[in-house]
This record gives sequence, C-alpha cells and structure tokens, in this order.
Amino acid sequence: MFQSMPSAMSWVGLILLGSIQLGLPYVFYTNAVKHLSALESSLIPVIEPLLNPIWVVIFVGEIQGMWTYIGGELVIGGVVGRYILNSKRLKKKKKISKKNERG
Repeated sequence: MFQSMPSAMSWVGLILLGSIQLGLPYVFYTNAVKHLSALESSLIPVIEPLLNPIWVVIFVGEIQGMWTYIGGELVIGGVVGRYILNSKRLKKKKKISKKNERG
C-alpha cells in the first residue's frame, strides 16, 4: 500500500490533525448542541462544507466557478427560507394558543 512507511514526523502530524482538526470541533459541537434547537444544530454541519470555497478564496486565492457560488446560494437560501417559515408558524401557533387560553 505504501511505497515506504511514513516518518515519525508524519505520524505526529497525522495524529495532531486527527485529534485537533477533527476532534476539537466535535467537542465544541457536542457542547453547543445542548444549547440549540434541532434545526440550528443541523445547520452547523450543513454550513461547514458551504464555507469551504470561501475559505479557499480567502486563504489560497483560488477563484471558484460560478456554479459553486450558485449552488451555495441555493442551499443557504433554502435553509434560511425554511427557518423563516418555521419561525412564522411558531409565532402564529403561540398567538392562537394565547387566544384560546383567554377565551
């Protein structure tokens, strides 16, 4: 499988990347989920891949194609739209339940 075994420094780098780059965000995410709604909790893993092209532009300078941005806008627009609709429905339900309690 390998032409040669990775060096000791390569193993150290792999272990650090695996534990810090992947492990630490999961610790933060696990703690954050306790304080968020289900919808908000599900948005975090969805938004991360959408931000990757933006990070590439900022840090590497590589310009993405038009379809990358169109796709990202569609996904973000859909998620935001759903969130807005759900919040309006919740407000409407609260108004109805308050009216029912009064009268």
